[in-house]
Amino acid sequence: MGGKYKPSSKVRTAGTYTNTLKGLLWNNHCQCFDKVQDGIYLMPISALCTEILLTHPVSKRTKDKLLTALSEAFDRLQSQGKTKLTVNPFANGSKGAENKTEKYKSTVDVDGTIRPWYEIQDLESNPNERDRRAFTKEERDIIIKAFYESATPSFSHAAPLIEFLFLTGCRSGEAFALTWNNIKFESNQIVIYKSYATSIKGVKATKNNDARLFVMYPKLRELLLSLKTKNTKMRDLVFRQMNGNPYNTDGLGRVWMHNASPNSSQHYYPGVVTQLVNSGLISCYLSPYHTRHTFITLQARAGVDLTLLASICSTGVDKIHQHYLEHDKSATPLNI
Repeated sequence: MGGKYKPSSKVRTAGTYTNTLKGLLWNNHCQCFDKVQDGIYLMPISALCTEILLTHPVSKRTKDKLLTALSEAFDRLQSQGKTKLTVNPFANGSKGAENKTEKYKSTVDVDGTIRPWYEIQDLESNPNERDRRAFTKEERDIIIKAFYESATPSFSHAAPLIEFLFLTGCRSGEAFALTWNNIKFESNQIVIYKSYATSIKGVKATKNNDARLFVMYPKLRELLLSLKTKNTKMRDLVFRQMNGNPYNTDGLGRVWMHNASPNSSQHYYPGVVTQLVNSGLISCYLSPYHTRHTFITLQARAGVDLTLLASICSTGVDKIHQHYLEHDKSATPLNI
């Protein structure tokens, strides 16, 4: 499964690196990019100031990797005689030299919040992972039912995908890339080894570059059997948008959250989960990624072994505690 599904460097270049050069940062709350500083992508190399990149509020690891990539690109440019500059403007920043006490410095969030070093979260992880909140079982069922019963065709059409995400805890890209030859009804297993990346509009390896087996339980098996027809081909995608295109992050966001920003000039309509929040039927808005948190949290509370959960969800037990498992708000310390 090697090279065919492994364009991770392309994903970084097309996504994180490009947005950092433009001075943009993803705002998880409004599901859009915020301009946090001036972009440097249109500046002449001779005028570039490495400090501009270093002040961008993206993680230090990402900045180090970006500066290293820019330094290597400049060296190639210089070797081809395409620049008269003799000093690499990215060289010093790309070395990643840092005083060992740097990690004990406070940081300032985009919103101005000052965080001491011991409160700094892992900035390399997905911000949705760091938010450990999960829907309750009742809220999960309300959301699934609302999708199936929606009068909006695109919403009801997405219902099986939403239910699948809640029933497996897989990452959305893994569900987008799932084909029928990955569903092994005879052995009661789902093979997950690829993911659809919106940034490159293509299939790549899973986040951890691994393959795993997910054993189907009755409710999940019943869902998949209901979707398979006599005309289904083994290489067909299990989930497609109404127009026949593969699902992607934007397509899922439109049915889950909204089709456009409320302040956009486009016609705005709220997605199913936004509608449920506005109607007071569920307690709060959580992103589609929190279907994964919900699955892991509900399974763990039901007594499923965390090692098994880590295996079928392609994560680690430590990551489950750190990112996915919401504490039980109704629990109290034992009287011992």
